[in-house]
Amino acid sequence: MAKQLRLLFFGLLTVSFAIFGGLNVWHYFTHGSVDTHMINVSTDAQSFQLDSQNDETDSVAEDSFDLRVKQTQERTLELIMTKLRAINNNSMYRYPVPVTPKPHFQHASDAVRHWSRDSVPVLTLADLPTVSVSGVDCNALFRGDRNELTKVRKFQENNTKTVIPAVRYIQQASNCTRFVAERQYAVWPVNREEAMFPIAFSILMFKDVEQFERLLRAIYRPQNLYCIHVDKKSSPNIHAAVTAIARCFENVFVLQRPFDVFWGTFSVLEPELACMKRLLRRSKKWKYFINLTGQEFPLKTNWQIVQILKVFNGSNNMEGTFKRFVLLNQKLSQIILALLCVSLCETILITE
Repeated sequence: MAKQLRLLFFGLLTVSFAIFGGLNVWHYFTHGSVDTHMINVSTDAQSFQLDSQNDETDSVAEDSFDLRVKQTQERTLELIMTKLRAINNNSMYRYPVPVTPKPHFQHASDAVRHWSRDSVPVLTLADLPTVSVSGVDCNALFRGDRNELTKVRKFQENNTKTVIPAVRYIQQASNCTRFVAERQYAVWPVNREEAMFPIAFSILMFKDVEQFERLLRAIYRPQNLYCIHVDKKSSPNIHAAVTAIARCFENVFVLQRPFDVFWGTFSVLEPELACMKRLLRRSKKWKYFINLTGQEFPLKTNWQIVQILKVFNGSNNMEGTFKRFVLLNQKLSQIILALLCVSLCETILITE
């Protein structure tokens, strides 16, 4: 009986270390390459793991880690809010800026070569599309007025929106010059600062070309790069419409190999990785990569996003990923120690 318990003890010990080691190896290969700005955080996480055997030390280390994360977040938020207040007070967003006449281009991206070589015409309100909304108080909506919200909901119920079919976009994008002009894409940067801070975007979409085109128009700037992935399950009309729109811009391209994406699986990452590879192959001058889906919409202008990213200074907010893994390792260590204690106690009792 004692021999069997010893075998059980060593068997549990082997299985426990195998699971523990396997998870660490998996984490190394999936999270081994991180931004250099996060090296201190990962080092803190490793020291946190090594001290996990002492309960009192664990508590102190965890509190210290949480405190550092909280202080970093507060400092970052304070810097961002200061920048945003300065941006929101800038009159450039409220009044058109007089500039020299802007030449006409066949492609929107041709503007990049022009303003990088000569003077930089800036984007004004006159260059952007204006939306006339009747029967709705937009200011009241922004304030969260409940009466206005109820009024808008009733209006939407009684007036169903007509979705523009994908075929219409195929027809409109057949004439790129007219399409870019009529849709009023922003073919100029707001200023030189924005022009010198290009951003790379990926958009994963599978339906509703109208919503995708509205998103692209909102985030489009000639200095940026855009990689579009259309789900393999999407209809041929959607593939054709997105391809037709992308052909009107030199800095917008569609992944030629579509992936069959299923949410919550690795298939979501495959087109993202493919887009990153294509974007790096196209240019290495962009400063940040932002991944989007076709059902998202920006709450900030491109220049405001540039200001926020400059505050980040090349870093990413990744503490959640590290902390989750640290806590997972801590719990696994506690489970392994409990199994060892139980097995050891049973072996001692039987031996006695």
